[in-house]
Amino acid sequence: MKVGQGDTTKTFAIHKGILCFYSGYFEAGMNGNFAESRNNLIELPTEDIGIFERVVPWLYTSRINLLSDTHSAFAIACAIWIFADRRVMPLLADTMIDAIGDAVVESGVVPTTRLHYIYHNTTPDAKLRKFVVMLISRMHDSSFLDTMTDEQREEWPREAMWDVMQAVWAAKDRGVWNKMTKTELEVLKLCEYHQHDQAVDCTDD
Repeated sequence: MKVGQGDTTKTFAIHKGILCFYSGYFEAGMNGNFAESRNNLIELPTEDIGIFERVVPWLYTSRINLLSDTHSAFAIACAIWIFADRRVMPLLADTMIDAIGDAVVESGVVPTTRLHYIYHNTTPDAKLRKFVVMLISRMHDSSFLDTMTDEQREEWPREAMWDVMQAVWAAKDRGVWNKMTKTELEVLKLCEYHQHDQAVDCTDD
């Protein structure tokens, strides 16, 4: 696996079976009628080496290293989710949804500084978008808007503002008026934000 481009590249030796097991993208590339399958080399020039370095241990251990600082952990988890979505790695994407949820539970804060990045790199139906919008709409009240600086307001894409407004109104239509408490967040069912088969209910494990 060759990641990066130009003078900044890094080659990773990863077992083919591991890659194909976790990724539909890599399975197609390694087993299809492509140059990658003939050369046993996949190149990812647009991917970030630092992000991929965190993914490799997960492939073998199902564990991933996120920073302890909530904002940094959130940013890394979002970047890994986007990588996983691009490379058809649903289990890794689901792991990152859980990690974001854990970080938000621990801090009680939903970092919004990555909204532009999230919206620039995902589609409107992306599970990551839906999860972050839900968190913002349920963990803040109107005072959140009053305390925002001009710089913070500029961090919000127009689509994100609209999505949050829709989520708030939808919650009101369901009779949900109060902010979500930490206890409610701890027991929140994240299955609907996972990418696994719809017939699977991960909370039954």
